[in-house]
Amino acid sequence: MFFCFQASRCGVGARSSLSSRKSKLCSKFEPDPRLPHHSLLPSLSSCCEMYFRAVATAGLVFLCLTGQVSASCAYGTILEPRPEGGAVKVNTFGYSGEKGPASWVNLDPTKNALCAHGSKQSPIDMSPGSFAVIRGRNLSLSIPDRAAGGTDFENLGTTVEVVVAAGGGGNMTFEHVPYTLQQFHFHLPSEHLDNGTSMAMEMHMVWQGPAAGQIAVIANFIDINDDDNDNDDDDVDEDTTAGNASTTKNTALLDEVLGSVDKIARPGTKTETGALKMSELVEVLSAGSFQTYEGSLTTPPCTEGVRWLVSTQKLAIKPGTFKMARSVIGFNARFLQNNVGVRKRTQKRLRVGTVPRIPIPYPWA
Repeated sequence: MFFCFQASRCGVGARSSLSSRKSKLCSKFEPDPRLPHHSLLPSLSSCCEMYFRAVATAGLVFLCLTGQVSASCAYGTILEPRPEGGAVKVNTFGYSGEKGPASWVNLDPTKNALCAHGSKQSPIDMSPGSFAVIRGRNLSLSIPDRAAGGTDFENLGTTVEVVVAAGGGGNMTFEHVPYTLQQFHFHLPSEHLDNGTSMAMEMHMVWQGPAAGQIAVIANFIDINDDDNDNDDDDVDEDTTAGNASTTKNTALLDEVLGSVDKIARPGTKTETGALKMSELVEVLSAGSFQTYEGSLTTPPCTEGVRWLVSTQKLAIKPGTFKMARSVIGFNARFLQNNVGVRKRTQKRLRVGTVPRIPIPYPWA
């Protein structure tokens, strides 16, 4: 969260050096109760977790407090390396209120600037005929099965994530560029739309290329299916799948992973999965097609240049598994963004004491 308030009102002289006051502020500062909404301002008693910045404006010094932003959808890649020692990094952004998507830029105005001003932001509506289509078999997907007990399953506070980078996560090739699978995580409900329709969930498989910051994401829509048999049509012509997702497949992978989500109900916890039959998922994906476009991460810092591959093959989970996942994940979907290439409207920063009048960038705005 980003707060700015006049330092002179807090007992600090407008001309004083911020560094000379830092230790005093850390131990003694409390928001002035005369300030509007003073109860919403954080105490600086835990300022070891924050940093300060002085901004000279019209001869007055303002103290700006910026909370640190943690792991994004690219967590575990070169963009967001995992901490050493196996600790689970809990996210500090959120999906509602002052930590929600409309306020992500306020969490770190510099680092998260693209969240408010980017022109290639995700998610978007995957409408028929609007994207290039790649046949699944052309990606040369290869993901090895994983034995029980060798794969970490973590709760990051904003999603649950399976870490597969260790021991060879998997490989694919897109436009002659090799990628390796790092992790996959879940959003509820889906972030992308399937030709205007929101699905129950969406799985993101995050891949890393050889170049710095080279990220690709395979996205799978997930529907709820209480039928034990596959709900699909094996005779579907791949050339007809250029629009919205066309088939639904039950896979043991989702039930195995999400069926144990109750073991990591608390943010910051982790467990180990059972055996994961990744080859079954590869078969499903390779049988369909992918709509592809260049977008962004769907979490802060909303980095652009991400290669999205949205599968035309829906996955399915049982109602009980979905309810268990929902009880832990909750709601974690960013709202729909403008069409790719359309710059977002500028979001005005809210100052303490003013009436909230921040325009929300709805997709039709």
